[in-house]
Amino acid sequence: MSSIAVVHPRFKLGGGVDRVIYEVSTRLHMLYGFDITIFTTDAGFNNYSGIKVHLLKNLVESSYSLQLLYTLMYMHLKPQTFEKYDLLWLHSIPLSVPALHIKNLCKIPVLFTFHGVRTIMDVRLLIHRISAHIAFKNLDVIVTVSDYVKHEAEQYCVEPVRIYNGCDLNKFHPTGEDENYMLYLGELTKHKCAWIPIAVSSILKIPLIIIGDGVERKRLERYAEKINAPVKFYGLIDERTLVRTIQKCSFMISGSIHEAFGLAFLEAEACGKPVIARRCTAIPEVVKHEETGFLCEGISDYIEYAEKLWKDKELRKRMGLNARKHAEKFSWDIATKKYGELIKAFL
Repeated sequence: MSSIAVVHPRFKLGGGVDRVIYEVSTRLHMLYGFDITIFTTDAGFNNYSGIKVHLLKNLVESSYSLQLLYTLMYMHLKPQTFEKYDLLWLHSIPLSVPALHIKNLCKIPVLFTFHGVRTIMDVRLLIHRISAHIAFKNLDVIVTVSDYVKHEAEQYCVEPVRIYNGCDLNKFHPTGEDENYMLYLGELTKHKCAWIPIAVSSILKIPLIIIGDGVERKRLERYAEKINAPVKFYGLIDERTLVRTIQKCSFMISGSIHEAFGLAFLEAEACGKPVIARRCTAIPEVVKHEETGFLCEGISDYIEYAEKLWKDKELRKRMGLNARKHAEKFSWDIATKKYGELIKAFL
């Protein structure tokens, strides 16, 4: 049985990258019989479906930056840990640098799934760009999760393979429910611009539910209270509640300025819900303007399109039908088969 070591600082419900690792890894195990071990510092899925989890150190309560730093140190100091594996699979750009040492020392190929580098001005992201310049040309294969990220990877002089993320179409499905509220789903960090849905909620007096957590949460809670927006912060919730909350919303809304793919949007579309999001990065590959939702340039667009959907339930239904049909073009089974064929070429 071929064995794969997946290394990622965090592996828990709530992160988009974590979801990709979970969905593809469990299916690779089921469909191809690969023996897969996730090396992480923070594990939080309810069911691992046959894949193994190796906790490098329990850093559940720590920041992602500390989790990443510890994982980097572990790879540098204990590369022999991975010598018994047939493939090393990574998703975090800084980890690609110690992966080169492991590749040469242990003689194992490295698969890297590139989720892009955020376009915001943040000095902390310099390490990602520097690491990409150092390592990408020396990795065995790079997979990107969208055409937008594929073009970004090509700037590092590599020829990546694009494999779209998928969606569990059985789990995320329409129920026809609409309980009259907007939904935001995602991290509460600066680049997600969750203040936009809150502002729209305040201006149009549309109830908003926010699912997610992050460093911006307390500031956003104060902002919502200050402008008297009808907002409820749910934080991180279990998957069943997550799915039901999507199924019962009127539409999803996001102000994010960077998405390597937009998994939350696809899951909403699979539930038959229109999506209002920004026209940028990979978002237009997932949300089709005036078909499955609306793409915005600025706050005035958000207000206009949210009001249009809020006042017209039939429009929401029509767009919801289109959204489900569009979502059916994406599935984790398709993505896994493409990964499986790619991996088998190395093993």
